[in-house]
Amino acid sequence: PPFSSAEVMGAVDELAIMQAAFRDAKVLSQPIESVMGLPMPTIGVGQPLDRAVELLAHATAILVLSGGRPCRVLTRADVLDHLSTLHLEEPSHGEP
Repeated sequence: PPFSSAEVMGAVDELAIMQAAFRDAKVLSQPIESVMGLPMPTIGVGQPLDRAVELLAHATAILVLSGGRPCRVLTRADVLDHLSTLHLEEPSHGEP
């Protein structure tokens, strides 16, 4: 069932898990909550992209909310992909 942002307890960082597993492989059999970090920053679906870029300067991903409910995780790679697509669609100056 859908859940609200108030129910998001934290996030799992793949780099943190890899580092923890390197130190002790038993971490891979522990409950997720034992390796979970702080929740991701959040942004509403109606917020401008530049706000997302600001948040992503300090986080690897942000949680996008619609009506107070999480609807997507947005990463730096997602933003770069979107921006590169826009750049490809722009007409070149001086070219037909």
